Amino acid sequence: MNNIRCILIVLVLVKSILCSEEDILNYINCENQRLNRSSTGCCTSATGKETVYNRSQEFCCGNKVYPKQKYSSCCTHEEREKSKKYHIREEICCNGEVVTRPDITNTACCGKAAYNQSSNKCIGNSIVLINEAICNGSKYNLHEDHCCNDTLSSN
Repeated sequence: MNNIRCILIVLVLVKSILCSEEDILNYINCENQRLNRSSTGCCTSATGKETVYNRSQEFCCGNKVYPKQKYSSCCTHEEREKSKKYHIREEICCNGEVVTRPDITNTACCGKAAYNQSSNKCIGNSIVLINEAICNGSKYNLHEDHCCNDTLSSN
C-alpha cells in the first residue's frame, strides 16, 4: 500500500509540473524549473545534481556542461559518466572510446581502434593492410598466400 501511495504522489507531482502531452514534448524539468526544451538542456551529474544549460552555446557530455566550440563533440559511452568531450579533427569516437585519428579525412573505427582506410581495412576487430586477410586468426598477404577451410597455403 505504501508503494502505491508513493507512486501516486510522484505522478501527482509530475502531472502538476508537466500537465499535457504538449508540455511533455515542449518542456523539460530541471533544477525544479519548467524550461523550454528547444533552447534549454538539463545535464545531470553522477550524484544527481541537475545543471541547466543553453543548447545553442553549450552541450552536456559525461555529466558535465561544456561550451560549444567549432570542432568539439561528445563521445558517448554506454556508462554516461564515462562519455568524453573530444576534438573531431584530431580524434574519433570508436565504440565509446576517444582515439587519435591516424588521418584527418579517411579515418574509420575497427572495434575501439582507429585506422586509415587508404592503407588498411577492418576484419572483425582486427586492422590489416589492404592487401591482407585473416585465415584462422593469422594475417596473410592476398598476393602470396590463400586460405581454404581455415588452412593457409602459398600460391
